[in-house]
This record gives sequence, structure tokens and C-alpha cells, in this order.
Amino acid sequence: MAVLLVAGAVMLIAAGPATSEPQMLRTYNVRDIVITVLGPNMSWMVGDNPVTLEFDSATRKRLIDVGIPTLTATLPLAGARLARASARLSRGDVPGRYVGVITLPQPGD
Repeated sequence: MAVLLVAGAVMLIAAGPATSEPQMLRTYNVRDIVITVLGPNMSWMVGDNPVTLEFDSATRKRLIDVGIPTLTATLPLAGARLARASARLSRGDVPGRYVGVITLPQPGD
């Protein structure tokens, strides 16, 4: 099963150093699956941002393998324009966890 997660995001500039423990950025409920987006900062910055997605079965209370998911973020820009960014994801250290990098464009790109 392929999963496409489309996230509406507000581009925030994070201040301060990244932490070693991933922080929860957002959760989404899709049927009986809870999708958790994790990162080293509480927000994404322009450029490369490490990202981890976890897919948890709400009924079984455990991570589940969903194949090869895709993360696409839509970001508001000045005016009515939108920017899209996609993450390059691969399987993480346990089934149901996927890691990658999402690259956010500079405003105006």
C-alpha cells in the first residue's frame, strides 16, 4: 500500500540548535492510522530539513509498514502563491518508521 501525505504547512524560521531527540511536529489521523511527523526542530526552515514519519495502527497500538510513503508539503508564499516541496523517504530502523529530508525553497523561488 502506498501512502501519500499532503501537509499544509506554515514556513517558520527556527531559532536555536537542533536537539538530539526528534520532536513531534504534527499528527494526522487517516482512518485507523495515526501518522506522526517528527523532526529535530519544532519547525522547518528554508533548505534541507530532516524528517521522520511514523505510521501507527490506532487499533493495534504499534507501528505498521505502509510500503513507500511520500510526503508533500504545500507552503503559503507572499500573495496567493503556493510552494510545494517533497521529501525523499526511505525505511527507518523499524517497520513503520520512515526517514528522509524535505527541502524548502527560498521565498520567491
